[in-house]
Amino acid sequence: MKTLTKEDFLAFVPLSKNIPEAQLAPYVQDALLMNVKPLLGDLYTKWQAGELELKGSAEDGMEEVDLVTAVWVFNAYVRFLPFHGLSISPTGITKSRDEKSTVEHVSPQERSQIIASFRSKINYWEGELGKALKKINGTGRPTGKRSRIGLRVVGAKSKR
Repeated sequence: MKTLTKEDFLAFVPLSKNIPEAQLAPYVQDALLMNVKPLLGDLYTKWQAGELELKGSAEDGMEEVDLVTAVWVFNAYVRFLPFHGLSISPTGITKSRDEKSTVEHVSPQERSQIIASFRSKINYWEGELGKALKKINGTGRPTGKRSRIGLRVVGAKSKR
């Protein structure tokens, strides 16, 4: 399976060489699954197997670049930036305030941005689950008994 390295990032975006690749890994994976794979569609498996190369240049005279890598890097970087500098600690989500390693809690606005990012991941994974269920049962929803929770019209009989 193809993956991005720090060198791939450095070719396209400003990134510190001191950031460990393990810190980038979740964003690289998310960008692959949620951006690159849907963009390539049926060609994704050929690209992963190395049977397909998509090269191009942004301007005349520039050396050719792997277009998929460029798209992948930029999407991973955009996913990484809001979380860079934040830490999950026992006291909550914190961020560095200064170079003396003083930390403060993130603001409610920053917290809502983080939650929004994870909600988009929920939507993606729910969509993938729906596709898998559709392959199994043709509906995209779980099969079995329906929930009996809800409002009923007074006097109406249940069709069960």
